[in-house]
Amino acid sequence: PAVATLMKAYGLSFSDKTREQGYVLGIGDRGFVIAAENEPGVLYGTMSLRQIALVRGPGKPLPAVAIADWPHMKMRGVQEETAYGQASTMDNYKSIIRFIAQYKMNTYFIYLEDNYRFKKYPTIGVNRGSFTADDINELEAYAKQYHVELIPIFEMLGNQGTLLMNPEVLPFSEYPGSHSFATDDEAFAFLESCFLELIDVFDSEYFHAGLDESWDLGFGKTEEQVKQLGRGEVHAQHYRRLNKLFKEHGKTMIMYGDVIVNRDDPSVILNAIPKDIVLMDWVYGPTQHYESVDKLATHGFPLLVLPGL
Repeated sequence: PAVATLMKAYGLSFSDKTREQGYVLGIGDRGFVIAAENEPGVLYGTMSLRQIALVRGPGKPLPAVAIADWPHMKMRGVQEETAYGQASTMDNYKSIIRFIAQYKMNTYFIYLEDNYRFKKYPTIGVNRGSFTADDINELEAYAKQYHVELIPIFEMLGNQGTLLMNPEVLPFSEYPGSHSFATDDEAFAFLESCFLELIDVFDSEYFHAGLDESWDLGFGKTEEQVKQLGRGEVHAQHYRRLNKLFKEHGKTMIMYGDVIVNRDDPSVILNAIPKDIVLMDWVYGPTQHYESVDKLATHGFPLLVLPGL
């Protein structure tokens, strides 16, 4: 009743737009009120009040405001790159989660290559500062307090140079020294086993398969297959196979789109893969307009955009 009274006094009301993650915030001579129809909305309203108080400074009166606010995008977040040897502590990760929540974001992509301790492959992650299953469980419990979803990124084709130096993993490479896995059954079985371990600890409905920068595919074990089918179709076959695996385990597949959009004809792959795959356009620098988004958007895929800094 107290919330409803102050909302009415400040001319605030809920709408369809505020229902999912939005809030209303009122400040006046009767005090302040934060109202929402769910816990994320209450958190985001509190963060707005905090920002106003910080801007005004200690001991200064708060301004009279009436705010109705909601997110323009459902998924808002950060991806941290940890592929080149750097290792964060658990305190670092928790600090990032708090930062994400402070700015009303709700998604944290955890990037994994050789920095996870797989039970089936015990030499991966040794002396690396790597995650264990217990670490992920602790981080997820922490993130849920802030309504932040942790989504794993595990590279399932290219960009795995460090991991593919591991003697236990080397047999699954396109060729010794490559940064890409082969697409044969043996390599896929390795990727599948890693996927099954990771979805056992990550609760998210999403799983990011990476799949970027696989430029060396076709120059080793898959060379003959590329000659027969074409490079685009070999990529598409691997994407379809992964998507089938993900769907069998109730996960929605996310992948980077750089290998697709940097082709002369992106439609070769886009027309050959299921439309329920979420494409993430990773642009390596900020710009006013992302042409690659236009190329992907015309084919009807759900899209995420990751502008680099």
